[in-house]
Amino acid sequence: MVGVICVQRFLVITIPFRSSSLLSPLRMKVVSIFVYVANILLFSPAYFSFTHDYDFSQRYGDFIPVLKPTKFYNNNYAAINIHIGIVYNIAVLGTSLLLTLVLTPATAIYL
Repeated sequence: MVGVICVQRFLVITIPFRSSSLLSPLRMKVVSIFVYVANILLFSPAYFSFTHDYDFSQRYGDFIPVLKPTKFYNNNYAAINIHIGIVYNIAVLGTSLLLTLVLTPATAIYL
């Protein structure tokens, strides 16, 4: 979402008169909803990968919460790790970070 905001601010600053037609409120709502839906769909295997449980810890002398892999995770280990590790982390998070790191200084230089 930060990447979308950076692109929107960059366009507003660099092409102020055309940006109102390009970035209408409806289009920004659609893009925002798309970003949230895409993130939910791309990250959904992680919701089924782990469950929480409580194990007794000798160190603390009490039950502590731990994450345990589910059968779904054990059966689909390779696909989930590739999907979350490569597709989600690099494509989604990396793109947003790259847009932010490039467009924020570009906006400042343009001003």
